[in-house]
Amino acid sequence: MTYYAWSPIPTDHNEFGQPTKRIEVGDTVTADKVGVSKEEFEYLIEAGAVREEKYPEDLAPNQSPNELERQQRREMLLGNLSPEAREELMEQIEEARTDPETEEAVSSDKGEPGQ
Repeated sequence: MTYYAWSPIPTDHNEFGQPTKRIEVGDTVTADKVGVSKEEFEYLIEAGAVREEKYPEDLAPNQSPNELERQQRREMLLGNLSPEAREELMEQIEEARTDPETEEAVSSDKGEPGQ
C-alpha cells in the first residue's frame, strides 16, 4: 500500500531540536522513510498526517485540502464538476464510508457498520 504525506514531517533535527530535514506534503512515505516504528507510523495515519489518498495537486495558494474537498462537493451538488472529478470524489466518499478492518459500509449517523 502506498501512503502520502499530508503534513510536513520532520525527519532530522539539529542540536537545538529544530528540524533540518523534512518530508514534504505529497511525498510518498513509509515508516522507514520517516524514521519511526510501525506503531508510530499508524499514529501518523490515524492523525491524518499520512493518508492513502494522494495529496491534492490543484490547491489554490493558502487553500487547505479540506476546503478543496468541501468546494468539490458543493460543485458536485450543483453539477459543476467534470465527470472525471465527480467519479474521483465519489470514490473518496465511498472509501471514507467503509470500515478498513471489515470492509463493511459504515453508517454515517452512528459510526457503526450499516446496511
